[in-house]
This record gives sequence, C-alpha cells and structure tokens, in this order.
Amino acid sequence: LNRKVPMKVEPKVFFAAERTFLLWMHSALWLFGASTVILAYASQDADPRKIMYGASIMPVALAFMLYSLITYIRRIRMLRQKLPGPYEDLVGPTVLCIMLVLSIVTQFAFKMFYADVYY
Repeated sequence: LNRKVPMKVEPKVFFAAERTFLLWMHSALWLFGASTVILAYASQDADPRKIMYGASIMPVALAFMLYSLITYIRRIRMLRQKLPGPYEDLVGPTVLCIMLVLSIVTQFAFKMFYADVYY
C-alpha cells in the first residue's frame, strides 16, 4: 500500500537519530581507543599476542564507525524525504556483536591453547 498523505516529521525525530548516531560512535571510539592503547603497549613488549589482540579489535571498531555513519545518513535521508520507514535495523547490530564476540573469543582461545609457545 502506497501512502498518499505525506508523513509529518517532528523536529525531535532528527535529534533522536543524531543521538543514536552519537551513542554508536561513542561505543566505536571506546573500542578504537582500547585497540590503540593495546597496540601501543604491545609494541613496547613486542608480544605478538597483544599485537594480534589490538589488531583484531581495530577492524571491529572501524565497522562500528562505518555502521553508525551509514545508518545515520540513511535515516536522515528517509526523514527528509518523509518516507514511512522502516527505520530500524535488525541485522547490523547483530553482525557487529558477533564480530566483537569472535575477536574476544579468538584472543581467549590463543591465550588458552598457545600459552606455552610464547612463555
């Protein structure tokens, strides 16, 4: 069914979209900062496990940043064109969480199974 009457968009909806964007960016920046700190300390120790852990979190942080930017642009474009939706995304957050969990589980597995190689 096509909508004949244009949808009314209140100004607070734009602020809600921006607030959601900033929350996603906040999470991404925390991950990126943690990755950078791990890489900085790992380069001092020359520990390949720490370097690998920091390097595995960085692409996840970049994926968080790209997802938040793309979602924000898509939502603002839909609001400006007064499209009825859908505005939610069910796949993106699930994929990002799986990526983050996989990077953490991979690092945990390396610590468990390859601890004797480095010590």
